Amino acid sequence: MMGIPFSRVTILRVLALAYPEETGILELARRLNINGAAVTRQIREMEQLALVACTPDSRDGRRRHVKLSAKGRKLFEQIHQMHHEFEKSFAPGDLKPEEIQTAAKVISVLRSTLEKIY
Repeated sequence: MMGIPFSRVTILRVLALAYPEETGILELARRLNINGAAVTRQIREMEQLALVACTPDSRDGRRRHVKLSAKGRKLFEQIHQMHHEFEKSFAPGDLKPEEIQTAAKVISVLRSTLEKIY
């Protein structure tokens, strides 16, 4: 999707749902059911791209909190809009809404798996 790894899109989605609040990296990992180190790597790269802003935890300097930057929020909105346009592109009656959701989930899982392999 727009040349963005699916793993980043999922992180953007979680952060967009929490916006404007910050989310801890360990909380992101728990919500996405992936290990914290993988999330940390993605967040570092996303921070370099100015998609997220990080702040240290005031009680534990080893931990960081993350929230979407203005650029990250704009990107997520573009991705979200593209997703809705894709769903609307099906002619009425082609597929039921639950069939579209199932297909989208299968495609997401396949894409995520391929990203891990390559």
